[in-house]
Amino acid sequence: MPTLKEHFKSSWIQVLPEEIRSEFRSKMSSIDLKNGQVLYSKGDFLAGIYEIRSGSIKLSAFGFNGNEMVLNICHPPTIIGDLYVITNSKSLFTATSMAKSELGILPRESFDQLRAKYPAVNELLLKAASYRQFWLYQFLQDLSVLDIEARLAGRLRDLAFSMGEKISDGAFKLALKQDDLANMLGVTRQTVNQLLKRWEEAEIIELVYRGVKIRDIGRLIALADSNRESSKPQGL
Repeated sequence: MPTLKEHFKSSWIQVLPEEIRSEFRSKMSSIDLKNGQVLYSKGDFLAGIYEIRSGSIKLSAFGFNGNEMVLNICHPPTIIGDLYVITNSKSLFTATSMAKSELGILPRESFDQLRAKYPAVNELLLKAASYRQFWLYQFLQDLSVLDIEARLAGRLRDLAFSMGEKISDGAFKLALKQDDLANMLGVTRQTVNQLLKRWEEAEIIELVYRGVKIRDIGRLIALADSNRESSKPQGL
């Protein structure tokens, strides 16, 4: 079973046997999205499940005050929408393309037929759901007990492993706006910028145009884990 870090780099379709994986993808059709184009909105019943092939998709929702809350930024080869289709429930978030993106869509009917044909797929779906639940537990724990510096470091760490471009040993480049980072954490852009500036002076990161270059992932991980162990809840 892959680690959480390894899971960020894969999807349950990718680990299917080749012949089954090929059958899944043969029943998909392609969708091209422009930057800022909405794939589906909060409250929609989805037409199928989506495999991100290029670009990135932001999952977000808006509060009563109009502020955006970003749950996650998904990247290739992430699968999105599968849990909504399995549970026949409405989407809880809006999915928006953050760049020119290509996705494959597997219609609901085809997805159900393939799950019935290959029962092993359901075991992989259960594992995928378990990883997401673990991630959600960690997200809620961080929100409750970690200070903003540790939360920001943790988010950058996860994004580096999931969507970052590795440029050298321990260094990653992220195409990510500070506004989106702030919306992920529920804080102002100014707060995020102040912390990033401090880390830049310490040579942990470097601010670049529309992005962040992580110069020392080890030090960033240390910041993210600085007070996690002492605040870990029991039973999780």
